[in-house]
Amino acid sequence: MNEELLKKIEQDLQLGLEGNEEELNSIIQTQKNWCFLLQVFLEGREDDELRKTIIHIGIAKHLIRIFESRDLKMIYL
Repeated sequence: MNEELLKKIEQDLQLGLEGNEEELNSIIQTQKNWCFLLQVFLEGREDDELRKTIIHIGIAKHLIRIFESRDLKMIYL
């Protein structure tokens, strides 16, 4: 997982839920897909470098914001 892809994930995770229903669904689906991809790459990984990069780029910060600001029914694990 390269830094360019991680920056794209960071940009998409910082998007707020604004727009019409179609745009909202698109944003939510994109964010869910990125979270699934992150989970696949991190699960079972013993090397912490990717985790450190995720924190440094700001992905962790945006995930925390999502958990704090969204209705729990909208958060899928």
